[in-house]
Amino acid sequence: MPFPRLKVKLKDEIVTIGDTTVNPQQNVGTYIDPEDWNEFISQEDVLVLDTRNTYEVSIGSFKGAIQPDTTNFREFPKWVEEKANIPKDTKIAKDFGAEGIGLCRTEHMFFDEERILSVREMILSKTKEDRAIALRKLLPHQRKDFIDIFKIMSGL
Repeated sequence: MPFPRLKVKLKDEIVTIGDTTVNPQQNVGTYIDPEDWNEFISQEDVLVLDTRNTYEVSIGSFKGAIQPDTTNFREFPKWVEEKANIPKDTKIAKDFGAEGIGLCRTEHMFFDEERILSVREMILSKTKEDRAIALRKLLPHQRKDFIDIFKIMSGL
């Protein structure tokens, strides 16, 4: 007998999120057939969140997947709340149940390839005038991002 003391426990959830208001029997997504998976995740409006722990993600992940760097699934709701820094992330956070934004890290708004050039220009400016010119390039982006974030989070 290979397992002389084997015990089996039946659980409602394999991996729990630790939130008693979440019912995994009712709150489910759309099932994707395995043969349709690669095509589905390649769509422009589909985001893949790899919510496995840091060890599992280090072994391998899907190309372009967002990795919250959590050690267990119970940390995921907190990550969602903290992630609402740019409109795209705000939408993800709201879709996953965020009810507000605890801290908006505005520097994350400037990581976009186009915007980072203006940030570098500002940092490397030799005069106040040059710095002001670079900042004026960033202001419309930041203003638009905040307007988009407020639109996404409206009604909460």
